[in-house]
Amino acid sequence: MTLRSPASIYNWTASVLMLVGVSLMSQGAVAAELSMYEQEGCYACDLWKKEVGKVYHLTDEAKIVPLRQVDIHGQQPKDLEFLGRNRFTPKFVVIDKGRKIGEIFGYNNEAAFYGLLGELIEKVKLDNSSALISTAASKGGPRINLCV
Repeated sequence: MTLRSPASIYNWTASVLMLVGVSLMSQGAVAAELSMYEQEGCYACDLWKKEVGKVYHLTDEAKIVPLRQVDIHGQQPKDLEFLGRNRFTPKFVVIDKGRKIGEIFGYNNEAAFYGLLGELIEKVKLDNSSALISTAASKGGPRINLCV
């Protein structure tokens, strides 16, 4: 039987936690969503639907932050009440575990939209990696300090 030093056990545990976190995120296990606030007659909303909306559900982004459309003149979903009423469209809000991660106001073009959405998705991934490590540490595992 080989005895392992605390440092090697610490490094092994950290590696496993990171692999599990990356694996979960790549499988779309992140509990996040993209809420799109829209209204009928909104030119920018219609343009987004034409350029992005018709294929969004097929994208890698949709696996991480699936789309939820909300009409600003309809009933505000209970789980989104913490965001308050919205008067401008389109507005895209990335929500993860009941918290607002960030938002995109308006729509100019596909490239700009996916660039901004990519930044918000990175925040979701980072937040979920940190949560996974913190959870393991709080359950008696090694404490891991990361600099990103």
